[in-house]
Amino acid sequence: MKEITDYESRRKLYEKALEKWGADSQVDMLIEEMSELTQVLLHIRRANRDVTVEELSDEIADVEIMLEQVKVITECDYIVSLSFEKKLKKLKKYLKEENQEGTKR
Repeated sequence: MKEITDYESRRKLYEKALEKWGADSQVDMLIEEMSELTQVLLHIRRANRDVTVEELSDEIADVEIMLEQVKVITECDYIVSLSFEKKLKKLKKYLKEENQEGTKR
């Protein structure tokens, strides 16, 4: 099977999924996948059960795929990328200031 790594190939795949299942269903799936990732993370923190790297990786990938579909639905991919960069700069600035002050959050 050919790898789907470039943006256009993924976008076409997401559009097909949206045609098949609809936007509401895919938003619901995002919510479900985020819940599953939350559960895995809570299990790791509480050590209720062993969670494999594969399980965690699968849940993270599921959430990322569904997030990308929601960006297609809402046509906000570009705005999200701008927000992402702005928030990374804010984090970098915060960490630099924190390092200078020697304090922790």
